[in-house]
Amino acid sequence: MQSWRLLQLEPTALRTPDQFRSPSHVSPTGLHLPNAVLRCDSGNQVAGLLAELLPGIQSVIVDVDKPRQANTLIVRLRDKQSYAASALSDGTLRFLALAVLASDDSERGLTCLEEPENGIHPSRIPQMIDLVRNLADVRHEEYEGMADEEMPDYIRQVIINTHSPLVVAELQSDEILMAETLHWKGGDWVNFRPLPGTWRAAGLEPTRLVAR
Repeated sequence: MQSWRLLQLEPTALRTPDQFRSPSHVSPTGLHLPNAVLRCDSGNQVAGLLAELLPGIQSVIVDVDKPRQANTLIVRLRDKQSYAASALSDGTLRFLALAVLASDDSERGLTCLEEPENGIHPSRIPQMIDLVRNLADVRHEEYEGMADEEMPDYIRQVIINTHSPLVVAELQSDEILMAETLHWKGGDWVNFRPLPGTWRAAGLEPTRLVAR
């Protein structure tokens, strides 16, 4: 549980340059992107992920300003134009943060992301879902049959929540759970219902399932 992280990416934090002595891991709000890229030397990998989603991106670099002791994230386009993080749109910044996190092999555990479609143009939702999947370690076939103590410590998982039919349309059936509120014994409880025909539905009564 100590590895659980709730991402609440904020545009102001995502646009903030880093001081040399600032942390080098991305915070839940999106602070410290420049230092994280420098630590991982991951500019090329981040640019590669972004180029698949946002055509025209050539490179992601960190401008190191020694007199000011500041690091600023810069995105360069194929037309030779360069833009600091402060000049990028909210949607591009969210893509950028997810790409930095996906390229950081030191990130572990469970990442929770609320409504990742916020700030994203509807036409970009399929690409956004692909990027979110990059945050997870999906090589689950390698771990089948392993005891808990044998599992590697680098496994990464992702939970998102959404109200968007466009997001749901991009998800596989076994990736989806519907959350519903139950009122019982004076309290409110959450119940999760899987889709039929998935491993999550094994052994459940049909009334416990929900159609896509």
